[in-house]
Amino acid sequence: MAKSETRAGKTAAATRTSKLQKERDILAAIVDTAAALIVVLNPRGQIVHFNRACEEATGYSAEEMKNRHIWDMLIPAEQVNEVKAVFAKLISGDFPSQHENYWVAKDGARRLIAWTNTAIHDERGKIEYVIATGIDVTENRLAETELQYRTHQLGERVKELRCLYGVSRLREQRYLSLEEMLEGVVEIIPPAWQYPEITCARITLQGRAYCSKNFKKTQWMQSAEIVAEDENVGVVEVYYLEKRPEAAEGPFLEEERSLVDAIAERLSRIVERTWDEQRIMDYQRQLRHLASERFSR
Repeated sequence: MAKSETRAGKTAAATRTSKLQKERDILAAIVDTAAALIVVLNPRGQIVHFNRACEEATGYSAEEMKNRHIWDMLIPAEQVNEVKAVFAKLISGDFPSQHENYWVAKDGARRLIAWTNTAIHDERGKIEYVIATGIDVTENRLAETELQYRTHQLGERVKELRCLYGVSRLREQRYLSLEEMLEGVVEIIPPAWQYPEITCARITLQGRAYCSKNFKKTQWMQSAEIVAEDENVGVVEVYYLEKRPEAAEGPFLEEERSLVDAIAERLSRIVERTWDEQRIMDYQRQLRHLASERFSR
């Protein structure tokens, strides 16, 4: 009777073991065929399981990665401490958690991974494994960055167009003298530059200067000459009050060079037109004077 019970117990234990192994095999198959990156770590941060998606993303095989510390193989040096800190929190029971970090593939390529982390306990309640499930968001981030860049660029172009439109609108206000118009133009220049809060401007025409409210000469300057009737009659100057990163022309963008040239060109045409109008008025005054003398005889 005892032998029979022993055999029955062994058979039941073997059945449970077989079922458990089958469940593990099924789980492993699911993990390996998942599209997401799934990596299982022990409490020391060593890789226990590295699924097929991880292999494809990194170029490393699961065999190469087994028992290796994840921060020794995949994490860029500047993020190692950050990743270790996240892992320490997981081991202390702070899970589930989410974070992002880069993986460095075998060929040196970097992939940005968004992770969701959790952990499982053993029968004593201690953390046995950390399970990290990741999604490669590199392309999404690049697309977002590109969109932000294009949006910024569009905003810059809108500012430039608004500036040029402002110059034209001031010119159309016929009651303004040339001096009053230049005073208005010099104030609409700074908002059109990349760093309007530290931008100032000065327009000089035939020795007279028109300055924006915060004007101060600095070493960070770009300028364009005002040319009327083939003579240099003035200059448009734009200054940054503080140092900024290098760009196409010192701290100034290539588009800002085009803009200051366009402003100077428009002012050149305005000056020529103003002079022409003044000559016409002088000529008409002379004609009126001659006519008055003739009819007074």
